[in-house]
Amino acid sequence: MSIKSFLSRQGQLIKPTELESLLSAKQRLAAVDASWYMPNNPRNGFKEFLTQGRLIRNARYLDVDEVKDPDSPYSHMLPSVEVFNQHAKRLGLPKDDPIIVYDNAGNFSAPRVAWMLEIFGNKNTLLLDNYVEYKAQGFPIDTAEIKEPVVEANVASFVSSALDKSRVILFEELKTIVEDPAQAARDYVIFDARPNGRFTGRDPEPRPGLSSGHVPTAISVPFPTVLDAASNNQFLSAAALREVFDKALGGKPLGDRQVIVMCGSGVTACVIERAVRIAGLTDKPVRVYDGSWTEWAQRADTSLIVKDE
Repeated sequence: MSIKSFLSRQGQLIKPTELESLLSAKQRLAAVDASWYMPNNPRNGFKEFLTQGRLIRNARYLDVDEVKDPDSPYSHMLPSVEVFNQHAKRLGLPKDDPIIVYDNAGNFSAPRVAWMLEIFGNKNTLLLDNYVEYKAQGFPIDTAEIKEPVVEANVASFVSSALDKSRVILFEELKTIVEDPAQAARDYVIFDARPNGRFTGRDPEPRPGLSSGHVPTAISVPFPTVLDAASNNQFLSAAALREVFDKALGGKPLGDRQVIVMCGSGVTACVIERAVRIAGLTDKPVRVYDGSWTEWAQRADTSLIVKDE
């Protein structure tokens, strides 16, 4: 299969065997390691990138804690086009070559980075489904010791000209939507990727002082439910994903409603965003609530924080 066929595939995924075939055929590719972990996890994505090997030589490391709005009080708000381009230039993200995005956890933070590259206009982004399975199948990785990332010289860098706002939703618009429950139920579906205990308010948030609960009308779809634990957390098939979403919707067709996705800080929401696309659930852009629960719990009135107790 050609690169174009992967880029036109629902969800823009590439499987380990497919990637290995491209690499064996000497297809020119770039790779971005997007490994990131929750603050309470002792693992360090950048340290692993340096010491535990990379998908290919000259892979880049993109830190979601770094490529963000530096002036926002919320964890992972999208940067401006200018800030994004500074990071893209520093990393040497190529303009024309396909970019394979992956992470060491298996579909945890990589979907966020792939989504970010896409909405800033990169048309050549593919999500590896996934790196854990790629290594489990015994495909070679680059294990040469490096002290810092290596960027290829003489490669035209990708430069963004605009952010695709149709794939993002901000606090003010979401607040307006859910303040009218009838409109929210009629025109939108909000999927929340956090664990169900945090969604219901039964369990605390990992961020101190932050209330748990959920946005009015939101539906709980914890992100692991769209992944196959038996295959190192690769995405479920399109048919199986449609069953997951059908169950979440209570058997009610999505119809013409637009899908909004959220999570704790905008990272695993992108796992659900990708799953909706793989499933072919809608032709409309899936919108990621960038501030997600970290912003909502701090800015919304308590009447807009629902607890199922």
